[in-house]
Amino acid sequence: MCKITVLYILFTGWLILLYFSKKRFLYVFAVICASIIVLLSVLFKQSMLSGLMIAGMFFLAAAGIKGGRDLVERYGEAIKQSGESKREEVGVLKQENAQIIDTKERLDRQSLTFSKIYETIKMMSEALKTEEIIGILTAFLNNNINFFESSLAIFSGALDGEIIKLYIMKKGDANFKEGPSSDIERRKEDLKDVIDTEKGQKNLSFVKEDITVIPLVVENKMTAALFVEDLDHSQLETFLILTAHLALELKKVSFYESVQRLSITDGLTEIYLMRYFLDRLYEETKRAARLKLNFSLLMIDIDHFKKTNDKYGHMVGDAALREIAAILKNNIREIDLVARYGGEEFTIFLPETERNGALYVAERIRKAIEAKTIKAYDESLKLTVSIGVSMYPDDTKDPNELIDRADKAMYESKRRGRNMVCAWQRKG
Repeated sequence: MCKITVLYILFTGWLILLYFSKKRFLYVFAVICASIIVLLSVLFKQSMLSGLMIAGMFFLAAAGIKGGRDLVERYGEAIKQSGESKREEVGVLKQENAQIIDTKERLDRQSLTFSKIYETIKMMSEALKTEEIIGILTAFLNNNINFFESSLAIFSGALDGEIIKLYIMKKGDANFKEGPSSDIERRKEDLKDVIDTEKGQKNLSFVKEDITVIPLVVENKMTAALFVEDLDHSQLETFLILTAHLALELKKVSFYESVQRLSITDGLTEIYLMRYFLDRLYEETKRAARLKLNFSLLMIDIDHFKKTNDKYGHMVGDAALREIAAILKNNIREIDLVARYGGEEFTIFLPETERNGALYVAERIRKAIEAKTIKAYDESLKLTVSIGVSMYPDDTKDPNELIDRADKAMYESKRRGRNMVCAWQRKG
């Protein structure tokens, strides 16, 4: 009896399990089959226990088959869902990894750019000449910035000051070169849109057509302006970091050059002082001796200048000295050196120039001064000069003696009637 009870319990539990399996047709089929087996057991005089056992075995087999199939289906579905989930996770991870790589590459590029900017600023801070600053800027532009052409305008220092120099370069050029006056006028027009006339403020940058204008401002004053054609605007923000320092360095160098210029130039005539001239002469004498070169000296004195001062006054005399100095500078080469020797006397160093060449230059200067009508205040003056010439190494190899012999040749010009050029000649 106990066995029958247990079998009934198992049978009933299995029916309940089948019912909750949500497979109703299998439940109905199992009930019908179990009923038939029980009925057959009774008809063939088999014990109820045997029938129930056969029915139980049937149900166990059916449950095993169904349960195994359901288990396999559920396991397959779980694997499928897990695979899809893993693929989604892998896709997300790949996307995040790509973003990390892009971010790293961008930060590496920025780090490299900032490192180059730092090195450039450091080099600029050590420069003492405008030309050195411009050379450093050229290298940075060529190596780090995408553009077609660039111009650098240097101002006189006032807020509305004139452009005193304009340098131009194209991508790949070795350095900036001085631009023509026509370009200066064009750049003045480009600058008009940079300044806020109502507030007097300057924009950090301004794009006009394909030109990016960057004013270099220190204490609300433009020391210079940079013009960049076809600039890659993705680089502008980074480039502005450099230009801010460029403005400071240009102002520093300009101040240094002004101080240096004042220390070696005559305040009245704006030509070199004799002290600086002598230093250069001694250096050039050593260089000429080492390289076996020649050079010449001119000593120039204004004729009857004391009478001019007595007659017209020192203010007119000073104006005349400035005019004479300007004529001297306009009639020599860039490599030549002119200085005020003292009072109304001037001297000119002519490197790699023989006697005949020096005499030609001296005569050109004499004629230019003779032809010039000097207007000073309300006066008009006509002045002449006497010039002496000496040459290294033919006349002497000693720089002091060279000056002395040019000076003696100049006094020979005066002795012969003034307004004349004489070369030093060895007597006897």
